Amino acid sequence: MLSFQPNTGQWVFGGIVGNEENLAQIAGHGLDVHIFVFDPERLNIDNSPPGSGQTLASNASNLPTVLQEMEANPARWQLFKQHVTEIFPSITSVTIPPSTDVGGHVTISIWQVDTATMRDDLATRLKDCGTGIGQVLAILYVAMTRVGNLIVIDEPNSFLHPGASRKLIEILKLYDKNQYVISTHSADLISAIQPEIIHRVHWDGDNGESRVEQVDLANLDEMSGILDDLGVRLSDVFGADQVIWVEGQTEAKCFPILARQVAPPPPSGTVFAHVRATGDFESKSPDAKQVWDIYKRLSEGTALLPPVIAFSFDREDRSDKLIDDLQRESGGRVSFLPRRLLENHFLHCGAIAHAIDEEFSLHAIDSKPITPESIATKISELSNSSDLRNTDVDWQSDKDWINKCHGAKTLAAVFEAHDLTYSKIRHGEQLCKWIIANDPDHLHELIEYLSLLWSAKE
Repeated sequence: MLSFQPNTGQWVFGGIVGNEENLAQIAGHGLDVHIFVFDPERLNIDNSPPGSGQTLASNASNLPTVLQEMEANPARWQLFKQHVTEIFPSITSVTIPPSTDVGGHVTISIWQVDTATMRDDLATRLKDCGTGIGQVLAILYVAMTRVGNLIVIDEPNSFLHPGASRKLIEILKLYDKNQYVISTHSADLISAIQPEIIHRVHWDGDNGESRVEQVDLANLDEMSGILDDLGVRLSDVFGADQVIWVEGQTEAKCFPILARQVAPPPPSGTVFAHVRATGDFESKSPDAKQVWDIYKRLSEGTALLPPVIAFSFDREDRSDKLIDDLQRESGGRVSFLPRRLLENHFLHCGAIAHAIDEEFSLHAIDSKPITPESIATKISELSNSSDLRNTDVDWQSDKDWINKCHGAKTLAAVFEAHDLTYSKIRHGEQLCKWIIANDPDHLHELIEYLSLLWSAKE
Protein backbone atom coordinates (compact mmCIF):
# COMPACT_ATOMS: atom_id res chain seq x y z
CA MET A 1 0.00 0.00 0.00
CA LEU A 2 1.23 3.51 -0.85
CA SER A 3 1.79 5.53 2.34
CA PHE A 4 3.35 8.84 3.38
CA GLN A 5 5.83 9.07 6.27
CA PRO A 6 5.32 12.54 7.88
CA ASN A 7 8.48 12.36 9.98
CA THR A 8 10.71 11.91 6.93
CA GLY A 9 8.53 13.50 4.26
CA GLN A 10 8.91 10.40 2.10
CA TRP A 11 6.55 8.02 0.30
CA VAL A 12 6.73 4.26 0.71
CA PHE A 13 5.23 1.67 -1.61
CA GLY A 14 6.05 -2.03 -1.68
CA GLY A 15 9.15 -1.44 0.43
CA ILE A 16 10.45 1.26 -1.97
CA VAL A 17 11.13 4.72 -0.49
CA GLY A 18 11.20 8.05 -2.38
CA ASN A 19 9.92 11.61 -2.51
CA GLU A 20 7.29 13.47 -4.49
CA GLU A 21 9.57 13.91 -7.48
CA ASN A 22 9.76 10.17 -8.18
CA LEU A 23 6.36 9.19 -6.77
CA ALA A 24 5.23 7.73 -10.09
CA GLN A 25 8.34 5.57 -10.30
CA ILE A 26 7.86 4.41 -6.73
CA ALA A 27 4.27 3.38 -7.40
CA GLY A 28 5.24 1.70 -10.63
CA HIS A 29 8.01 -0.31 -8.98
CA GLY A 30 5.72 -1.26 -6.12
CA LEU A 31 3.07 -2.42 -8.54
CA ASP A 32 5.61 -4.73 -10.16
CA VAL A 33 5.88 -6.47 -6.81
CA HIS A 34 2.15 -6.88 -6.40
CA ILE A 35 1.06 -7.57 -9.98
CA PHE A 36 2.15 -10.67 -11.89
CA VAL A 37 1.47 -10.79 -15.61
CA PHE A 38 1.79 -14.05 -17.52
CA ASP A 39 1.99 -13.49 -21.27
CA PRO A 40 1.64 -16.36 -23.73
CA GLU A 41 5.16 -16.07 -25.19
CA ARG A 42 7.85 -18.62 -24.34
CA LEU A 43 9.78 -17.79 -21.16
CA ASN A 44 13.55 -18.21 -20.87
CA ILE A 45 13.40 -19.63 -17.35
CA ASP A 46 15.48 -22.80 -17.57
CA ASN A 47 18.15 -21.83 -15.04
CA SER A 48 19.03 -19.10 -12.58
CA PRO A 49 21.70 -18.40 -9.96
CA PRO A 50 21.10 -19.74 -6.43
CA GLY A 51 19.70 -17.39 -3.84
CA SER A 52 17.14 -16.98 -1.07
CA GLY A 53 14.31 -14.68 -0.07
CA GLN A 54 13.61 -13.71 -3.66
CA THR A 55 10.32 -12.69 -5.23
CA LEU A 56 9.51 -14.15 -8.63
CA ALA A 57 10.84 -11.73 -11.23
CA SER A 58 8.38 -10.09 -13.63
CA ASN A 59 9.74 -12.25 -16.47
CA ALA A 60 9.99 -15.35 -14.20
CA SER A 61 13.72 -15.50 -14.96
CA ASN A 62 14.48 -16.67 -11.41
CA LEU A 63 11.81 -19.40 -11.32
CA PRO A 64 14.31 -22.24 -10.65
CA THR A 65 15.67 -20.30 -7.67
CA VAL A 66 12.32 -19.59 -6.04
CA LEU A 67 11.16 -23.17 -6.68
CA GLN A 68 14.31 -24.44 -4.97
CA GLU A 69 13.35 -22.36 -1.96
CA MET A 70 9.80 -23.75 -2.05
CA GLU A 71 11.30 -27.25 -2.12
CA ALA A 72 12.53 -26.63 1.42
CA ASN A 73 8.90 -26.77 2.57
CA PRO A 74 8.12 -30.49 1.97
CA ALA A 75 4.33 -30.26 2.37
CA ARG A 76 3.94 -27.27 0.06
CA TRP A 77 6.38 -28.74 -2.47
CA GLN A 78 4.48 -32.02 -2.53
CA LEU A 79 1.21 -30.18 -3.11
CA PHE A 80 2.84 -28.11 -5.85
CA LYS A 81 3.98 -31.26 -7.68
CA GLN A 82 0.53 -32.79 -7.20
CA HIS A 83 -1.07 -29.77 -8.89
CA VAL A 84 1.38 -30.02 -11.79
CA THR A 85 0.45 -33.67 -12.30
CA GLU A 86 -3.25 -32.83 -12.14
CA ILE A 87 -2.80 -30.34 -14.98
CA PHE A 88 -0.33 -32.49 -16.94
CA PRO A 89 -1.08 -36.16 -16.14
CA SER A 90 2.02 -37.28 -18.08
CA ILE A 91 4.31 -35.45 -15.62
CA THR A 92 5.22 -37.57 -12.61
CA SER A 93 7.46 -35.12 -10.77
CA VAL A 94 9.39 -31.85 -10.84
CA THR A 95 12.92 -31.59 -9.45
CA ILE A 96 15.43 -28.75 -9.02
CA PRO A 97 18.88 -30.27 -9.60
CA PRO A 98 22.11 -28.24 -9.78
CA SER A 99 22.85 -27.15 -13.31
CA THR A 100 25.85 -28.52 -15.17
CA ASP A 101 26.38 -25.03 -16.53
CA VAL A 102 29.27 -22.94 -15.28
CA GLY A 103 28.33 -20.74 -12.34
CA GLY A 104 26.47 -23.25 -10.17
CA HIS A 105 23.06 -22.21 -11.44
CA VAL A 106 19.99 -24.27 -10.52
CA THR A 107 17.66 -25.65 -13.15
CA ILE A 108 14.30 -27.39 -13.47
CA SER A 109 13.81 -30.99 -14.56
CA ILE A 110 10.50 -32.49 -15.62
CA TRP A 111 9.95 -36.20 -15.00
CA GLN A 112 7.67 -38.27 -17.20
CA VAL A 113 8.85 -41.62 -15.90
CA ASP A 114 8.19 -43.22 -12.52
CA THR A 115 10.53 -41.64 -9.99
CA ALA A 116 10.96 -45.10 -8.44
CA THR A 117 13.11 -45.98 -11.46
CA MET A 118 15.68 -43.40 -10.23
CA ARG A 119 16.35 -42.63 -13.89
CA ASP A 120 17.13 -38.96 -13.51
CA ASP A 121 18.92 -39.21 -16.85
CA LEU A 122 15.49 -39.58 -18.47
CA ALA A 123 14.19 -36.36 -16.93
CA THR A 124 13.78 -33.46 -19.38
CA ARG A 125 15.10 -29.98 -18.78
CA LEU A 126 12.44 -27.29 -18.80
CA LYS A 127 14.02 -25.56 -21.81
CA ASP A 128 13.23 -28.66 -23.86
CA CYS A 129 9.57 -28.80 -22.77
CA GLY A 130 6.54 -27.01 -24.15
CA THR A 131 5.84 -23.39 -23.31
CA GLY A 132 2.79 -24.26 -21.23
CA ILE A 133 4.73 -26.20 -18.60
CA GLY A 134 6.95 -23.27 -17.67
CA GLN A 135 3.96 -20.95 -17.57
CA VAL A 136 2.04 -23.28 -15.27
CA LEU A 137 4.99 -23.71 -12.90
CA ALA A 138 5.30 -19.94 -12.55
CA ILE A 139 1.56 -19.35 -12.16
CA LEU A 140 1.21 -22.07 -9.53
CA TYR A 141 4.22 -20.75 -7.61
CA VAL A 142 2.70 -17.28 -7.33
CA ALA A 143 -0.78 -18.57 -6.49
CA MET A 144 0.53 -20.85 -3.74
CA THR A 145 3.03 -18.48 -2.11
CA ARG A 146 1.44 -15.05 -2.40
CA VAL A 147 -1.70 -13.45 -0.99
CA GLY A 148 -3.37 -10.17 -1.84
CA ASN A 149 -1.81 -9.99 -5.28
CA LEU A 150 -3.19 -9.41 -8.75
CA ILE A 151 -2.37 -12.29 -11.10
CA VAL A 152 -2.97 -11.55 -14.78
CA ILE A 153 -3.01 -14.46 -17.24
CA ASP A 154 -3.19 -13.57 -20.91
CA GLU A 155 -4.84 -16.14 -23.21
CA PRO A 156 -4.01 -19.31 -21.21
CA ASN A 157 -5.68 -21.35 -23.94
CA SER A 158 -2.90 -20.25 -26.31
CA PHE A 159 -0.28 -22.23 -24.42
CA LEU A 160 -2.40 -24.95 -22.77
CA HIS A 161 -4.61 -27.77 -23.99
CA PRO A 162 -8.31 -27.03 -23.20
CA GLY A 163 -8.37 -29.79 -20.58
CA ALA A 164 -5.22 -28.43 -18.92
CA SER A 165 -6.64 -24.89 -18.99
CA ARG A 166 -9.79 -26.00 -17.17
CA LYS A 167 -7.78 -27.91 -14.57
CA LEU A 168 -5.53 -24.90 -13.96
CA ILE A 169 -8.59 -22.73 -13.36
CA GLU A 170 -10.02 -25.29 -10.91
CA ILE A 171 -6.75 -25.27 -8.93
CA LEU A 172 -6.47 -21.47 -8.90
CA LYS A 173 -9.92 -21.32 -7.32
CA LEU A 174 -8.40 -23.08 -4.30
CA TYR A 175 -6.07 -20.10 -3.79
CA ASP A 176 -8.66 -17.36 -3.57
CA LYS A 177 -6.60 -14.92 -1.54
CA ASN A 178 -5.37 -13.42 -4.80
CA GLN A 179 -7.30 -11.67 -7.54
CA TYR A 180 -7.12 -13.23 -10.99
CA VAL A 181 -7.63 -11.36 -14.24
CA ILE A 182 -7.79 -13.64 -17.27
CA SER A 183 -8.10 -12.55 -20.88
CA THR A 184 -9.44 -15.13 -23.30
CA HIS A 185 -11.36 -15.72 -26.50
CA SER A 186 -12.19 -19.27 -25.40
CA ALA A 187 -15.89 -19.82 -24.70
CA ASP A 188 -14.99 -23.10 -23.00
CA LEU A 189 -12.64 -21.32 -20.60
CA ILE A 190 -15.24 -18.66 -19.75
CA SER A 191 -17.58 -21.50 -18.77
CA ALA A 192 -14.91 -23.11 -16.57
CA ILE A 193 -13.96 -19.84 -14.86
CA GLN A 194 -17.52 -18.75 -14.02
CA PRO A 195 -16.15 -15.21 -13.46
CA GLU A 196 -17.51 -12.81 -10.89
CA ILE A 197 -16.79 -9.89 -13.23
CA ILE A 198 -16.55 -9.84 -17.02
CA HIS A 199 -15.10 -6.93 -18.96
CA ARG A 200 -15.71 -6.79 -22.68
CA VAL A 201 -13.07 -5.22 -24.90
CA HIS A 202 -14.61 -4.25 -28.23
CA TRP A 203 -13.57 -2.17 -31.20
CA ASP A 204 -15.27 1.18 -31.65
CA GLY A 205 -14.96 1.69 -35.39
CA ASP A 206 -16.48 5.17 -35.29
CA ASN A 207 -13.75 6.52 -33.00
CA GLY A 208 -10.97 4.15 -34.07
CA GLU A 209 -10.27 2.81 -30.60
CA SER A 210 -10.92 -0.14 -28.32
CA ARG A 211 -13.39 0.30 -25.49
CA VAL A 212 -13.64 -1.60 -22.21
CA GLU A 213 -16.96 -2.02 -20.45
CA GLN A 214 -18.11 -4.15 -17.54
CA VAL A 215 -20.83 -6.61 -18.44
CA ASP A 216 -23.95 -7.11 -16.34
CA LEU A 217 -24.01 -10.89 -15.83
CA ALA A 218 -27.78 -10.80 -15.34
CA ASN A 219 -28.33 -9.06 -18.66
CA LEU A 220 -28.80 -11.62 -21.40
CA ASP A 221 -28.47 -8.99 -24.13
CA GLU A 222 -25.06 -7.91 -22.88
CA MET A 223 -23.87 -11.51 -22.62
CA SER A 224 -25.12 -12.12 -26.14
CA GLY A 225 -22.93 -9.23 -27.26
CA ILE A 226 -19.88 -10.98 -25.83
CA LEU A 227 -20.85 -14.22 -27.51
CA ASP A 228 -21.24 -12.39 -30.81
CA ASP A 229 -17.70 -11.07 -30.37
CA LEU A 230 -16.48 -14.63 -29.76
CA GLY A 231 -18.47 -16.00 -32.67
CA VAL A 232 -20.29 -18.51 -30.46
CA ARG A 233 -23.75 -19.08 -28.97
CA LEU A 234 -24.99 -19.75 -25.46
CA SER A 235 -25.00 -23.44 -26.35
CA ASP A 236 -21.24 -23.28 -26.94
CA VAL A 237 -20.59 -21.65 -23.58
CA PHE A 238 -23.14 -23.02 -21.18
CA GLY A 239 -24.46 -26.07 -23.00
CA ALA A 240 -27.77 -24.74 -24.33
CA ASP A 241 -29.65 -21.80 -25.77
CA GLN A 242 -32.77 -23.10 -23.98
CA VAL A 243 -33.73 -26.19 -22.04
CA ILE A 244 -36.69 -28.53 -21.69
CA TRP A 245 -36.76 -30.24 -18.30
CA VAL A 246 -37.93 -33.87 -18.48
CA GLU A 247 -38.93 -36.63 -16.07
CA GLY A 248 -35.77 -38.73 -16.01
CA GLN A 249 -32.64 -39.94 -17.76
CA THR A 250 -34.58 -42.15 -20.19
CA GLU A 251 -36.47 -39.12 -21.49
CA ALA A 252 -33.24 -37.12 -21.64
CA LYS A 253 -31.83 -39.85 -23.92
CA CYS A 254 -34.89 -40.55 -26.04
CA PHE A 255 -36.45 -37.12 -26.54
CA PRO A 256 -33.57 -35.74 -28.67
CA ILE A 257 -33.95 -38.82 -30.91
CA LEU A 258 -37.69 -38.31 -31.18
CA ALA A 259 -37.29 -34.55 -31.70
CA ARG A 260 -35.56 -35.21 -35.02
CA GLN A 261 -38.87 -36.62 -36.28
CA VAL A 262 -40.81 -33.48 -35.41
CA ALA A 263 -41.65 -30.74 -37.88
CA PRO A 264 -40.84 -28.05 -37.06
CA PRO A 265 -37.90 -29.25 -34.95
CA PRO A 266 -37.11 -27.67 -31.57
CA PRO A 267 -35.32 -24.31 -31.62
CA SER A 268 -31.60 -24.56 -32.33
CA GLY A 269 -29.56 -25.11 -29.19
CA THR A 270 -32.35 -26.80 -27.22
CA VAL A 271 -31.32 -29.53 -24.78
CA PHE A 272 -33.33 -31.96 -22.68
CA ALA A 273 -32.30 -32.21 -19.03
CA HIS A 274 -33.85 -34.37 -16.33
CA VAL A 275 -35.09 -32.86 -13.08
CA ARG A 276 -33.91 -34.09 -9.70
CA ALA A 277 -37.25 -35.41 -8.43
CA THR A 278 -40.59 -34.64 -10.05
CA GLY A 279 -42.46 -35.32 -6.82
CA ASP A 280 -40.99 -32.11 -5.41
CA PHE A 281 -43.23 -30.15 -7.79
CA GLU A 282 -46.51 -31.57 -6.53
CA SER A 283 -48.68 -29.42 -4.35
CA LYS A 284 -48.71 -32.08 -1.64
CA SER A 285 -44.95 -31.74 -1.30
CA PRO A 286 -43.92 -29.38 1.57
CA ASP A 287 -41.22 -27.86 -0.66
CA ALA A 288 -43.37 -27.50 -3.77
CA LYS A 289 -43.59 -23.71 -3.60
CA GLN A 290 -39.84 -23.29 -3.13
CA VAL A 291 -39.15 -25.70 -6.00
CA TRP A 292 -41.49 -23.83 -8.33
CA ASP A 293 -39.89 -20.52 -7.33
CA ILE A 294 -36.46 -21.90 -8.26
CA TYR A 295 -37.61 -23.20 -11.62
CA LYS A 296 -39.54 -19.98 -12.26
CA ARG A 297 -36.28 -18.04 -11.97
CA LEU A 298 -34.62 -20.56 -14.25
CA SER A 299 -37.40 -20.22 -16.80
CA GLU A 300 -36.91 -16.46 -16.92
CA GLY A 301 -33.32 -17.02 -18.02
CA THR A 302 -30.15 -15.23 -16.93
CA ALA A 303 -26.85 -14.66 -18.62
CA LEU A 304 -25.39 -17.86 -17.24
CA LEU A 305 -28.46 -20.10 -17.35
CA PRO A 306 -30.44 -20.88 -20.50
CA PRO A 307 -34.16 -20.03 -20.45
CA VAL A 308 -36.62 -22.87 -19.96
CA ILE A 309 -39.10 -23.73 -22.71
CA ALA A 310 -41.16 -26.33 -20.88
CA PHE A 311 -41.33 -29.21 -18.41
CA SER A 312 -42.41 -32.70 -19.44
CA PHE A 313 -43.50 -35.19 -16.76
CA ASP A 314 -44.91 -38.69 -16.72
CA ARG A 315 -48.65 -38.84 -16.26
CA GLU A 316 -48.27 -41.69 -13.74
CA ASP A 317 -51.49 -42.14 -11.77
CA ARG A 318 -51.95 -38.46 -11.07
CA SER A 319 -55.53 -37.27 -10.87
CA ASP A 320 -56.91 -34.74 -13.33
CA LYS A 321 -57.16 -32.24 -10.48
CA LEU A 322 -53.50 -32.62 -9.55
CA ILE A 323 -52.47 -32.23 -13.19
CA ASP A 324 -54.58 -29.07 -13.46
CA ASP A 325 -53.00 -27.71 -10.26
CA LEU A 326 -49.47 -28.34 -11.52
CA GLN A 327 -50.17 -26.75 -14.86
CA ARG A 328 -51.66 -23.70 -13.17
CA GLU A 329 -48.78 -23.34 -10.68
CA SER A 330 -46.24 -23.61 -13.49
CA GLY A 331 -47.91 -20.95 -15.58
CA GLY A 332 -48.78 -23.49 -18.25
CA ARG A 333 -45.19 -24.66 -18.75
CA VAL A 334 -45.78 -28.21 -17.51
CA SER A 335 -47.03 -30.91 -19.88
CA PHE A 336 -47.77 -34.57 -19.20
CA LEU A 337 -47.15 -37.53 -21.46
CA PRO A 338 -50.22 -38.91 -23.27
CA ARG A 339 -49.69 -42.24 -21.50
CA ARG A 340 -48.76 -43.19 -17.95
CA LEU A 341 -45.02 -43.54 -18.66
CA LEU A 342 -42.68 -43.10 -21.60
CA GLU A 343 -42.27 -46.89 -21.64
CA ASN A 344 -45.98 -47.29 -22.45
CA HIS A 345 -45.16 -45.89 -25.88
CA PHE A 346 -42.47 -48.57 -26.34
CA LEU A 347 -44.82 -51.55 -26.01
CA HIS A 348 -44.09 -52.67 -29.56
CA CYS A 349 -43.69 -56.45 -30.07
CA GLY A 350 -41.22 -56.17 -32.95
CA ALA A 351 -38.98 -53.72 -31.09
CA ILE A 352 -39.02 -55.80 -27.90
CA ALA A 353 -38.22 -59.02 -29.82
CA HIS A 354 -35.29 -57.27 -31.52
CA ALA A 355 -33.97 -55.94 -28.20
CA ILE A 356 -34.09 -59.36 -26.57
CA ASP A 357 -32.37 -60.98 -29.58
CA GLU A 358 -29.66 -58.33 -29.39
CA GLU A 359 -29.22 -59.02 -25.67
CA PHE A 360 -28.83 -62.76 -26.33
CA SER A 361 -26.22 -62.01 -28.99
CA LEU A 362 -24.38 -59.60 -26.68
CA HIS A 363 -24.09 -62.24 -23.97
CA ALA A 364 -23.45 -65.10 -26.44
CA ILE A 365 -26.60 -66.89 -25.30
CA ASP A 366 -27.63 -69.66 -27.69
CA SER A 367 -31.36 -69.31 -28.28
CA LYS A 368 -33.93 -69.48 -31.03
CA PRO A 369 -34.84 -66.06 -32.50
CA ILE A 370 -37.53 -64.28 -30.53
CA THR A 371 -40.63 -63.50 -32.59
CA PRO A 372 -43.04 -60.59 -32.21
CA GLU A 373 -45.82 -63.17 -31.79
CA SER A 374 -44.13 -64.70 -28.75
CA ILE A 375 -43.73 -61.23 -27.23
CA ALA A 376 -47.41 -60.50 -27.86
CA THR A 377 -48.37 -63.74 -26.11
CA LYS A 378 -46.19 -62.97 -23.08
CA ILE A 379 -47.63 -59.45 -22.71
CA SER A 380 -51.12 -60.88 -23.08
CA GLU A 381 -50.42 -63.21 -20.15
CA LEU A 382 -49.22 -60.28 -18.08
CA SER A 383 -52.11 -58.03 -19.06
CA ASN A 384 -54.72 -60.65 -18.25
CA SER A 385 -53.63 -60.50 -14.63
CA SER A 386 -54.28 -56.76 -14.58
CA ASP A 387 -57.59 -55.34 -13.47
CA LEU A 388 -57.06 -52.54 -15.98
CA ARG A 389 -57.77 -54.63 -19.04
CA ASN A 390 -60.85 -55.95 -20.74
CA THR A 391 -59.78 -59.58 -21.40
CA ASP A 392 -62.34 -59.88 -24.18
CA VAL A 393 -60.21 -57.48 -26.24
CA ASP A 394 -56.67 -58.09 -27.53
CA TRP A 395 -54.29 -55.99 -25.45
CA GLN A 396 -52.84 -54.31 -28.55
CA SER A 397 -56.31 -52.96 -29.33
CA ASP A 398 -57.10 -52.04 -25.72
CA LYS A 399 -56.02 -48.38 -25.74
CA ASP A 400 -57.18 -47.83 -22.18
CA TRP A 401 -54.89 -50.59 -20.91
CA ILE A 402 -51.92 -49.45 -23.02
CA ASN A 403 -52.32 -45.92 -21.68
CA LYS A 404 -52.71 -46.84 -18.01
CA CYS A 405 -50.59 -49.96 -17.42
CA HIS A 406 -47.14 -49.67 -15.88
CA GLY A 407 -45.09 -49.82 -19.07
CA ALA A 408 -41.70 -50.09 -17.34
CA LYS A 409 -42.78 -53.00 -15.16
CA THR A 410 -44.35 -54.73 -18.16
CA LEU A 411 -41.11 -54.49 -20.14
CA ALA A 412 -39.09 -55.64 -17.13
CA ALA A 413 -41.39 -58.67 -16.74
CA VAL A 414 -41.01 -59.61 -20.43
CA PHE A 415 -37.21 -59.42 -20.19
CA GLU A 416 -37.25 -61.35 -16.92
CA ALA A 417 -39.30 -64.10 -18.61
CA HIS A 418 -36.29 -64.55 -20.91
CA ASP A 419 -33.83 -64.50 -17.97
CA LEU A 420 -32.69 -60.99 -18.82
CA THR A 421 -32.65 -57.70 -16.94
CA TYR A 422 -34.35 -54.68 -18.45
CA SER A 423 -32.31 -51.46 -18.36
CA LYS A 424 -34.63 -48.45 -18.49
CA ILE A 425 -32.12 -46.11 -20.08
CA ARG A 426 -30.18 -48.41 -22.41
CA HIS A 427 -33.09 -50.54 -23.60
CA GLY A 428 -35.43 -47.57 -23.67
CA GLU A 429 -33.13 -45.80 -26.13
CA GLN A 430 -32.76 -49.02 -28.14
CA LEU A 431 -36.52 -49.54 -28.40
CA CYS A 432 -37.05 -45.90 -29.36
CA LYS A 433 -34.51 -46.07 -32.21
CA TRP A 434 -35.90 -49.37 -33.55
CA ILE A 435 -39.48 -48.14 -33.63
CA ILE A 436 -38.50 -44.90 -35.39
CA ALA A 437 -36.54 -46.86 -38.00
CA ASN A 438 -39.16 -49.58 -38.58
CA ASP A 439 -42.60 -48.36 -37.51
CA PRO A 440 -42.56 -44.59 -36.88
CA ASP A 441 -46.37 -44.35 -36.97
CA HIS A 442 -46.42 -46.27 -33.71
CA LEU A 443 -44.99 -43.16 -32.01
CA HIS A 444 -47.14 -40.56 -33.75
CA GLU A 445 -48.94 -39.66 -30.50
CA LEU A 446 -45.65 -39.13 -28.65
CA ILE A 447 -44.10 -37.13 -31.50
CA GLU A 448 -47.16 -34.87 -31.67
CA TYR A 449 -46.89 -34.35 -27.91
CA LEU A 450 -43.23 -33.29 -28.23
CA SER A 451 -44.04 -30.77 -30.95
CA LEU A 452 -46.37 -28.99 -28.54
CA LEU A 453 -43.59 -28.53 -25.97
CA TRP A 454 -41.74 -25.95 -28.04
CA SER A 455 -44.51 -24.71 -30.35
CA ALA A 456 -46.30 -23.42 -27.25
CA LYS A 457 -43.19 -21.59 -26.01
CA GLU A 458 -44.59 -18.13 -26.63
